[in-house]
Amino acid sequence: MAIGAITMILTNVGLQIYNNWCGSRQNAKLQQKREEFERAARDRNTEHMWKLLREGQELAMQLEKEKHEDRLRELQQEADHLLQRRIYEDTIRNWPLKVLPIVMMNRRFGNLLANQEENVVMHVILTRSNYDKFNTLVYPVIEKQLEQYCDKHWSTMSDHPVLFYSGAWKSMTSPTTPQIDAMRGELTNLPTLLITPFFRPCDGKLVFQLNMWGMGANSTDKFDTIEIEPKSDEFHFQRTYTSQQDYENEIGLIDEIVEDIVPYLECMIGYMADTYFWSSAGLSPHLPLLVTNGIINTDGMKYLVYDSCVYYVQLLESSIENRKANPFVQESLLNLYEGIAELWDEGVKQKELDNILLCYCNSHSDAKYQNTEDILKSYLFSFNDLPFINSYLFHCNNSRHRDFFNELKEHLEGEKLCDSEECDVLNEENLQMLQELAIQQNPVACYRLGELYEFSIGCDYNPDEAEKYYSMAKELGYRLAEIRFNVKKSHNIDKSDIDYLCKNKSDQARMLLAHCFYYGIGVERSVEQAMDELETLSESKHPLAYYQSAQIVKEQFGEEQGELLIELLLKSADMGYAQAQVDLMNIYAEGKYVPECPQLCIEFAQKASLQGHPEALFMLAICLIKGYGTKKNKVKAKEFLKMAADRGNSDAIEILKSLS
Repeated sequence: MAIGAITMILTNVGLQIYNNWCGSRQNAKLQQKREEFERAARDRNTEHMWKLLREGQELAMQLEKEKHEDRLRELQQEADHLLQRRIYEDTIRNWPLKVLPIVMMNRRFGNLLANQEENVVMHVILTRSNYDKFNTLVYPVIEKQLEQYCDKHWSTMSDHPVLFYSGAWKSMTSPTTPQIDAMRGELTNLPTLLITPFFRPCDGKLVFQLNMWGMGANSTDKFDTIEIEPKSDEFHFQRTYTSQQDYENEIGLIDEIVEDIVPYLECMIGYMADTYFWSSAGLSPHLPLLVTNGIINTDGMKYLVYDSCVYYVQLLESSIENRKANPFVQESLLNLYEGIAELWDEGVKQKELDNILLCYCNSHSDAKYQNTEDILKSYLFSFNDLPFINSYLFHCNNSRHRDFFNELKEHLEGEKLCDSEECDVLNEENLQMLQELAIQQNPVACYRLGELYEFSIGCDYNPDEAEKYYSMAKELGYRLAEIRFNVKKSHNIDKSDIDYLCKNKSDQARMLLAHCFYYGIGVERSVEQAMDELETLSESKHPLAYYQSAQIVKEQFGEEQGELLIELLLKSADMGYAQAQVDLMNIYAEGKYVPECPQLCIEFAQKASLQGHPEALFMLAICLIKGYGTKKNKVKAKEFLKMAADRGNSDAIEILKSLS
């Protein structure tokens, strides 16, 4: 058969095959292959036509495979949707409340929309018991009393909002495990306290089972179905409430319930609410005031006051320990003290106040003080300690301590700090104005220009210009520039330099001081104090404040605090700091703290390369060579390599040498 005929047959068959492929699934790549096939047919290039047919077949098979995978994913999603729907239907069938879960969650969202994010309402539900007679006569009375208590003293409009669901429990029996599981599953993130009156079969005693969730990472494990009952040696209910005789005198029984059980439950709800609002928002406890001013009737039940004292002391002690373990948590323990002090006499008050003073000073210093006398003699208080000193003085009744801290307060407030004009220049971002001041040999303006070029504040990253202006500030005798030079170059400064940084309230001084504490330059190394200094800059407009914090988080916590690390780096990068952009570029390329993302790697590489950062230029070149997150383009890659090499990147220099 002639070659022309073979070509003709192959052309007709091939075009028919391509039409079938393209018709079954419109695809640009297949259409492109078809057009190449037509050109090869016109050129009578049989070999190329066979090659294109094979490639088209492989491409069609790949597309069918993808289509099949899409079908499987759709089926899986449909199955998951059906499963979720079935689970939700089962949840609703087991839902024991008249209020649906979506309504309860929406109440929380309403709270958030009302700008009360810091005080998310704690939801309280009293369930029925496992004894019908109790449920009929006693349960409604208890529920009504507790509703009035919460509405009046824990109003949802207060800073300790508690929402009590009166009449919400629709089941006529005690709660079952499926019901509780259904509630926990739907309301996992909603702070909820579930109280169940329960008559123990073994002895008939009335106890209260608690289920809690949404009040902290470990609240479900810690409080899952625990039983609480009054101290048997100090108090017991006059009846078990499980025999018919108990309910013959209904009026007397109800009075007894109100007198005995309700104050106990009021204290229980109050303590749980105080614990939740302290741990979530650092709010002072509210229950001690209710117990001591007669709002909660504790007559004949002094164990309630005693138990409250014990519980709150334990809460204070655990909070002190948690503060030591987590120096990033800066809620003042004095808030906790203020609420609990209602329960203590003057001696206990001063003792606990001294413990808080010790905790504060030990958490801000590597020296471990054993008593308050050591603190008064040797602790170096600074301007940053004034908020604590003011709060301490408000509560302190020790005349000697009051005299000491009043004098210290006057001294700290009277010290000459960074004057307003200097602060204004250190916060200035107008490049032209600062350059004019620098020409007039203003040392503060020179220092600020060094920062603008180093941290890309309102201008591109330029380390050479930055160093030039820093040197000018140092030559003009600016103390901050001299300290910076010694910290960065010789890693050696003296106590007078540390004192200067402590007294200077500028962001720049705080950041230098944090650096000294973290690396032990001129002062004993203290990660905690470095964190404390940076904590004062949580609202700073300086990108280095967030970058320094990110480095500490990275070195101290690693992947455990990956989200916080990324958040801090993003703040710094969004302010223009090129090195923060480069760090994010590398993180998204390595996929260490977050999933690997070539597109974000390219995005941050481009941002930093626009400022001429050599490492970012080199990364862009590598991405273009490999086709990582972008199309391959070796010509453009070589241009970026040259730019990186011109800026001193050693890797780029070596690659260009090998290419030449």
